[in-house]
Amino acid sequence: MAVAARIRDERGIYYMTAAVEGLELDRSQHSDRLYKPYNVPAGWVSRAGRAVGTNVFVPTVSGMIEARAELTTWSGLHAEAINLNRTMIAPRVGQDHNYAHNTIDIPLKVVRAGTNRFSTFSSTLHHGIEVMWPGIALLARFSEPVPPLVTAHEDLSIFADELTWEAVTPADGEVQVETREDAFEGTRVLRVVPSSSFFALLDLVPETPPQTFGYERSDSVSTRMNCASRTSTDSVWSCGGSRFHC
Repeated sequence: MAVAARIRDERGIYYMTAAVEGLELDRSQHSDRLYKPYNVPAGWVSRAGRAVGTNVFVPTVSGMIEARAELTTWSGLHAEAINLNRTMIAPRVGQDHNYAHNTIDIPLKVVRAGTNRFSTFSSTLHHGIEVMWPGIALLARFSEPVPPLVTAHEDLSIFADELTWEAVTPADGEVQVETREDAFEGTRVLRVVPSSSFFALLDLVPETPPQTFGYERSDSVSTRMNCASRTSTDSVWSCGGSRFHC
């Protein structure tokens, strides 16, 4: 971290000091993390019954003691619901036909480990709520140091707990598909046990179509990553050069 001072004199002239670099915050009692949103809509306006939202990935909620949403709005008083994970955290914020930076306290029970979704809703036919770029962020405080942030890629943001899985087997194949609720603090995982002659195709379909700039899109409505299994029983799968275990 680097710090510089900006000084304004009596004539209104500003001066900048040289930056002092290599500084660190010494926090032994708590740590703060700002989780940035991804898949943010380019024009965020909720009106006429339209809900608009964005996702925030939180690696863990263990030790979290405070949480709040940070957002800048235009005409935020025209909102009817600001939600996190389908739970209203505020009916409206901000001002009428004006800008405002807003902070909303979030009940800890609403935040979950993994993908969290913020959304706004308004049924007004007048000017609805606008959320300014970069969307709604989640600021959390922990009672102890937490691991480094898991950040999304700018051009393709898909996390594992957002995906639905579909297994396609040949007529002579066998497959056992299970989900577990105790993995990754409540999110589901997939377990596949193929036979020796098993060959399957997994389509990983995100709930919300991701940004795909720089990637090839399929002809279907949803962007899909086609992942073919290896012909073995070790349950290792490959996808676009990447490997993962089921």
